[in-house]
Amino acid sequence: VYSINQEGRIEEELLQECSTLDPVFVSSSRPIGMALQVAAELYVSLDGFTLYVSNRGYKKAPGARAESSIRIFSIHDQGRKLVPQGIVTGVSGPVRHFITNDKTKTLWAPVCQDKKSCIQTFHHNELVGEASIDSNVFCIAHH
Repeated sequence: VYSINQEGRIEEELLQECSTLDPVFVSSSRPIGMALQVAAELYVSLDGFTLYVSNRGYKKAPGARAESSIRIFSIHDQGRKLVPQGIVTGVSGPVRHFITNDKTKTLWAPVCQDKKSCIQTFHHNELVGEASIDSNVFCIAHH
């Protein structure tokens, strides 16, 4: 977490370092192996109190572990502190991008798992539906 000044520039001082991965996943005694873990998208809810972060986990070798998830944080102290709140339950593969509807508490995420693509629908952070598609989806939008 960094502060942004009046001109919109990021201040140099780091306010907080916060992993977007599950603490149990990171602290496990089992090695992660050859895997890539990347935070892909950040979204702050319209009320400014919730942050969603997608994690794209890719296993690069047999036996490796990788987390693909959407993590939830609450925002405190006028944006200076993040507190982990949990995970969007049921994400089945790496998430590049997601969209939300704050009014209905709905989130849509295109995922790719085992060479199959789908768009997953979540309501109140729980998986409620999945639509298989024939191509790889990089981005979705609603209006």
